[in-house]
Amino acid sequence: MSRRGAVDWHGYLGGFHGASAGITEDLLGPARDDVGRSPYDWLLEGRVVGPGATVDIGCGSAPTGLASDRWVGLDRSLEELRRGVQRGRAPVVLGDAARVPFATGSATTVVCSMSLMVVDDPTAALAEARRVLTSDGALLVVVPATGPMTLRDRLRMGAVMLLVGTPGFPFPHREVMRHTADRIAAAGFVVASDECRRFAVPIATPADAERFVRSLYLPGVSDRRRRLARRLARRWRGELGIPLRRVVARPLGSGEHLGLAAQEGSIR
Repeated sequence: MSRRGAVDWHGYLGGFHGASAGITEDLLGPARDDVGRSPYDWLLEGRVVGPGATVDIGCGSAPTGLASDRWVGLDRSLEELRRGVQRGRAPVVLGDAARVPFATGSATTVVCSMSLMVVDDPTAALAEARRVLTSDGALLVVVPATGPMTLRDRLRMGAVMLLVGTPGFPFPHREVMRHTADRIAAAGFVVASDECRRFAVPIATPADAERFVRSLYLPGVSDRRRRLARRLARRWRGELGIPLRRVVARPLGSGEHLGLAAQEGSIR
């Protein structure tokens, strides 16, 4: 795989999550914002309590799976799903975000936690989220953000990116991170809120810091560069701030206008 050529993201992500199942949850689970919430607590604040299920599309190791009795997770990585089941999250389904195997209108909440920028087809995944939601349900999306960060956060992340020879954190659909609310609105939703927050990952041991480097998608980066980045990170102590964006959206009603939906509650 060439770093400068086209990346086979489907194959790369399958191998990455097969070898590193649970790494995203391991990194973000201990993180807290300035009022003590984990990223998953923050995400689920917009959850709708109702007769339908909570469906987590691209659930990974299913960190949202303990929040609701009527919850089901979907992911294409068998290893991630196994890790979730080992941690007490069930039921889970092996499947594709573009073909969600649930009935139309069966969910009151759909969650996409750190997954919309890595699914094969974000547009198809959002269409499926819209299909399975009830008319009064909610879509909850979290993706990486570019801020807020402290100066130390930026220096640490910048040094890692310099060592691995990558100008920014690579994802197959970086445009989803830049235009999250617009993409969601275009899929038939009204954006209710669009907010970015910094979550501090505690770093008490070299392994804590190294976990951040191991969580990065680095297709085509040599083992030598990865080792250098991990060696640098092992010196860190204190905390590392990771910025995340949360978008909460509702299905667009028949009387609402798509052009207005993209503007409501949106942060540019």
